[in-house]
Amino acid sequence: MKKLEPILPIIALWVLWELLTLVGILPGHLLPPPSKIVTALANVLVDGSLLYHTGQSLKRALAAYVLAALLAIPIGLVLGWFSRLYRMFEITVEILRPIPAIALIPFGILVLGLGDFSKIFIITYAAFFVLFINTLYGSLNVDEVLLLSLRSLKATDSYIFRKVLIHAASPYIFAGLRQCIAVSLIVMVAVEMIYGGNGLGFFILESEQTFRVPQMYAGILFIGILGYISTKIFLIIEGRFLRWYKRPDIS
Repeated sequence: MKKLEPILPIIALWVLWELLTLVGILPGHLLPPPSKIVTALANVLVDGSLLYHTGQSLKRALAAYVLAALLAIPIGLVLGWFSRLYRMFEITVEILRPIPAIALIPFGILVLGLGDFSKIFIITYAAFFVLFINTLYGSLNVDEVLLLSLRSLKATDSYIFRKVLIHAASPYIFAGLRQCIAVSLIVMVAVEMIYGGNGLGFFILESEQTFRVPQMYAGILFIGILGYISTKIFLIIEGRFLRWYKRPDIS
């Protein structure tokens, strides 16, 4: 029974939604019952249209995710290690960080055009600061007493950086990487809705504009499923890299 607990809210919502649509409380043409949404999802998966748009979206989201990681993790570690360097860039970071990535879409279109490079830039910008802040806080979280002890034992700065700082920051880095999955998907959908062309965001918006309402909800549902699967895969990878770290158990 315990294994079924996570899906009980979904089953309850499904049944309630179906009943409310059946008795006419919910307008079926605007909020079709889950059975129609799942049927529409199966249809667009079988005909390949959703898979095509998913491939386009994942290509952009993955490229942005990797690029953000390659930039944010080293920069966060270095600025956390060299406090003077962080103070030099603090104002710059705190001015750029609150700017929503979506606000940069006009810049992206104007300067970088309508291609994938522009879309990847916007998604990377959003993911970068999430991961950068997590990495920075992780590198600042190293125990000062431990650092003093290591230096008293003649440990070099390069040794402390490689063996202690990165190790201590790892849980924060992986927490940031996990958050970046959701951030990348969210911004990816918004960017594709505005830029158009293809992708899951375009698929959802086009379905709404052509009054294919069940298909629209199918696209939204599929993004949720995609995010769930991505997170589960990530947690498996995290578990292999952070075997020494015990995550809080909320079960």
